[in-house]
Amino acid sequence: MIYIIFLVCSASGAKSSRFLNPKTDVIKETIQDYNYMANLNQSILFQYANYYGTYSMSLKSGGNNEIPLAQSIDGNFSQGCHPYSRKIAQQQLFNTTPRLPFETPETLQGIITSVYAANYFVFILRSDFKLFIMKIDYDKQNYDIIDFTQYQIVELKKEFDNINGKSQLLNSELLCSQYLKQGGQIFCFIISEHGVLQFSYNQIDENMVSISKLFNLKNETINHIFFSDENELLFITYPTAGVDVYKMNPNGDLELITNILPNGLTNLKQAKMDETSNYLFILNERLGVHIYNFNKQTQSFSENNMYIYIKGGDTFDFHRNTMFILAQTEDSLQYALEIFIDFKLEQYYFNQIHQFGQDVYDVYVGNLFVLFVGSDRLHQVIYHSVYKDFDAQHEQFYFSDIDLIQVDELNPPWKQQLFNGKAFEDGILSKVNLTYTETFLVGISENEVSLFRIRLIPPWVLCTAFEPKIEYYSLTLNSTVCPSLKDQVQNQFKYCQVQANFSFEGVSVLMYEEHQSYFILVVIILVSMILILFITLLICRKRLYQKLSDQDEKQIEEYSNREQKQLDTENIKTMI
Repeated sequence: MIYIIFLVCSASGAKSSRFLNPKTDVIKETIQDYNYMANLNQSILFQYANYYGTYSMSLKSGGNNEIPLAQSIDGNFSQGCHPYSRKIAQQQLFNTTPRLPFETPETLQGIITSVYAANYFVFILRSDFKLFIMKIDYDKQNYDIIDFTQYQIVELKKEFDNINGKSQLLNSELLCSQYLKQGGQIFCFIISEHGVLQFSYNQIDENMVSISKLFNLKNETINHIFFSDENELLFITYPTAGVDVYKMNPNGDLELITNILPNGLTNLKQAKMDETSNYLFILNERLGVHIYNFNKQTQSFSENNMYIYIKGGDTFDFHRNTMFILAQTEDSLQYALEIFIDFKLEQYYFNQIHQFGQDVYDVYVGNLFVLFVGSDRLHQVIYHSVYKDFDAQHEQFYFSDIDLIQVDELNPPWKQQLFNGKAFEDGILSKVNLTYTETFLVGISENEVSLFRIRLIPPWVLCTAFEPKIEYYSLTLNSTVCPSLKDQVQNQFKYCQVQANFSFEGVSVLMYEEHQSYFILVVIILVSMILILFITLLICRKRLYQKLSDQDEKQIEEYSNREQKQLDTENIKTMI
C-alpha cells in the first residue's frame, strides 16, 4: 500500500494539471418536521427519495446523543429509531449456455469472445464463427424481465474470404450502434484478426437485414475496440500503431478519417470517448491517459493540455467525470485508482486507491457504482464519486456469478431511474417497499451468459414501538444528489447537507388513519345493502298481501260458522 501511494504521489510533479487540495462546497437544505406513529410492537421504515445519493447520515435522539448505524437487518429491533446505511443488492435473473442443437455443455465447439446488449436482443459472438442472438421479454408494467432465451443462430464463416477449417475468432470483439435507425434497425460490427464484418438487425421485425464483410485490418494485434453512439465513431486501438478512427455513414459503412499517435508511444491499451463532453481518452500502459478534444464540425481531434500520469494501467472506465483506472505496480500488485476530472479547469484529482484480495480482470463504472470483475466467480461492487474527506459510510458488496470476462449494460425500454418496490429478494425486508435505483447487466464467461441486476438502496430509518411514549430525533443527511444540484454539472467536491427533525410515538390504536377510510366505506356499503333489502321486503309484502273484497270476507265468515256448528268443544267433558 505504501508503494502504491508513493507511485501515485510521484506523478504530482509530472503535470501541473493535477491538483491536491480541492475546495469543498456545502449546500444546506431543510426538510419539514414530521410526526411518525406506530402501534405497539410494530415498526415503520422511511427514506428520503429526493436524496438517493446520500453517502452518510447521522441520527441523534432528544438528548443529543448520536445513535450508531445498525449493523444488521436480522429483525432484532429495539425501542426507538435507528439509522441504516445504504446497501447494495444483486440478483442473477437468468443463466444460460448458448449452443447448437446437437451440442451439450461438454461438447461446445467454441468459446464466447464478446457480448453486446441492445434494447430487446443480446448478441453473443463465439470463436467458431457463430453469432447467437438472445431475445429479452420485458414486463413493462412492473419494470422487470420475464424471459431471456436463445432466439437465432447466424453462421459467419461464409462471410469471410481469408479463413480455413481451423480458423478461429480468438481476438475479436462485437459492438453496435445503440441508437435505433428508421424502422428499428441497429448496425453492429465484428472486429477480428480476419477483418471487419458489419450486419444490420431489425429489433422490431426480429430479423437480420444484411450482413457483409467491409475490409481487413492491419496485421497487428488489436488491444481494444470502442464505438461512440453520439458521434458514430469507431475506435480501434493497436499497441504500437496508434488508434484508428472510423466514421459510420447512414448505410452502416465505415470510413477511416484519422489515426491518432500519442507522443511517447509505447503500449496503448484502450481508447474510449465520453459521449457528453466529447473528450477522447487513450490509456498508455507506461505513461497514463492521453486526453484529446473532439471538434464535431471538422471531425478532428486535438490534444488537450490535461494529461493523467500513471504507470502500469491495464484498463479503465468512466461515468461523467469520474474515472477508474485498473493498474498494477512493477511487482504485479493490482489496484484501482479513482480520479475526478474537471474539464473546465483542465485539472484532475486522485481520490481513492482500492486494493483487492484477488485478481481483477475488468472494471465497469455505472451510475453511482463500480463493478470489479474478479476471479473465482467472485465480483465486487462499491459506490463512487464521493470525495474521500467527506467521511462516507463505505459499503462493499461481493457476489458470486459465472467467471465473467466482459459485462455490458442493458438498456430496457423505460427511462425511469428511481423505483419503489421490494428491493431485497430475501430476509426480513423482502416484503417491504423501498426506494432504489436499478441496473441490468449482461455478463459472459467462456461458455455461459448471465443476466443479472444490481440495486442500490439509499439509507433508511427504522423505528420500532415497544412502549407508549413519544421521542424526538434530529437527522442529518449528506448527499451528492439533491434538488439544489439537479441541473448542475457533477462536482464531487460539492454536496448537500440536509437537516430533518421528526418525532416518533408508540400508540395503542385499533385502527390507523389510513385504514379508517376503508372501514367507513365498508360500513356504508353494509348499511346500504340492509336498507335495499328492507325496502325490497316491504314491496314484496305489499304485493303478496293485498286487501280482500267484501264478498270474499263474507264467504270466509260463513265457512267459519259452519265448522263451529259441526264441532262445538265447549260442552265436552275432560277425563281426569
